[in-house]
Amino acid sequence: MRVVIIGGGFAGIEAAKQVFNQLPFDKKVEIVLIDKNKYSTMLPSLPDVAGKRVEEKYIQEDIEKMLPKAVKFLNKSVDLVDFNKKTIFMQKEELTYDYLIFSPGSKSNFFNHDEEFQKNLKLDCLDDAIKIRKEFGEALSKRPKLNLVISGAGFTGIELACNLYHYAKVNGGEITITLIEKADRILPMLSEKMSKYVMNKMKLMDIKFLTGEEVVYFEENVVKLKNKGEIQDAFFCWCSGVKLSVNAVGNHKGLFDGRIIVDEFLRIPEHLEVFVAGDAAAVKTEKTYLRRAVNFAYTAGKFSGKNVAATIQEEKLKTFKVADLGWVIPIYISSIGVAFGMETKGRLGISMHYVMCGLKNYNARNFLKYIKYASTFIFTKVE
Repeated sequence: MRVVIIGGGFAGIEAAKQVFNQLPFDKKVEIVLIDKNKYSTMLPSLPDVAGKRVEEKYIQEDIEKMLPKAVKFLNKSVDLVDFNKKTIFMQKEELTYDYLIFSPGSKSNFFNHDEEFQKNLKLDCLDDAIKIRKEFGEALSKRPKLNLVISGAGFTGIELACNLYHYAKVNGGEITITLIEKADRILPMLSEKMSKYVMNKMKLMDIKFLTGEEVVYFEENVVKLKNKGEIQDAFFCWCSGVKLSVNAVGNHKGLFDGRIIVDEFLRIPEHLEVFVAGDAAAVKTEKTYLRRAVNFAYTAGKFSGKNVAATIQEEKLKTFKVADLGWVIPIYISSIGVAFGMETKGRLGISMHYVMCGLKNYNARNFLKYIKYASTFIFTKVE
């Protein structure tokens, strides 16, 4: 019998540990984890790496170091998963499974833009963050005034804008920042009051928003907009939405962004041998679907691993339940968020953000470094 886990992020690593720990030694089960990278990454910190606020060595860990020795690690890229055939396709190689935990994470969604446009700067992985940092630094040194344009005013776009603003300030560069948002207002999932708070804080940094607008193309440092002309001499980054990082075919149902709808046990109802966790899962709540978040990915990985082991041993499955402790959006040296059901904002929030990231950050060395970041940024002086 073979259990395969796709994805070496928080969900996948925890799932592999639970499958191994929950099965007795006499069960002859092969456990395989597949990921295209050799290391796992603290993805919420990618904007910090791009803005040179956090060192990349403190947001990653080798996947093999975190796995039980009995779990086989395949450092390969998955091209396609066929739920009907129970087969994983990896370039010229195929791998079948009896049970699958599908947790490949997400990647940038370029929607209808062509392949050439998709070569623009994005923020999917650690290499992307390092590339943005390098090219932004080079552009900042060559141009007297840099026009940073970011498509997407969601959590990632806002954090990237604030971190690159910090980078420019520390290095004495002049910069203008414009965020392009297709929706009529930024962060529509928040209350109008909270959305306005974010806009007002960012206006203090001369960060501008163009709502109800889209980027048509970017060529030769020119951003072409759908409705309001062009932005010249631009440094451009794409942060407008995500989708599944691995294609899957089957009888399953999904959301507009590709997330796969699961039952209360994190199974695909149409494919009961497949469990989904992390960014790939559409978990129904009372009003909507659970948002993408590290805490949810970690917990879903844990539940899916336990439920696969329970299925193999013909035991009762556990219903997926997770406590939503809240979230924080860092805004340079301020923040906004919700903690334990209450709105929070200001400098305390940014400290909370780094502490929470540190708690999930793989090892004691990384955690201690994040405690230092938390104390450092809360006392950063406004430039």
